[in-house]
Amino acid sequence: MLERAIALDAGFAPAIALLAWAHEKRLTFGEPSSRVDDRAIAVKLAHRALELAPDDAMVLAIAGWMFI
Repeated sequence: MLERAIALDAGFAPAIALLAWAHEKRLTFGEPSSRVDDRAIAVKLAHRALELAPDDAMVLAIAGWMFI
């Protein structure tokens, strides 16, 4: 759903931030079948969300979690 929301509106920072969080959670909980670099994707998405909405509280909170 998040990918669909981003496809419909590439500038929808909250969806981008939540997708970053989803990748981080998959990494944290050890999704064994994952063949993607969730850490790199999460950080890239968090940076993108921050660029789009640097004053959005949710974006800031999620990005902060990505960069701990």
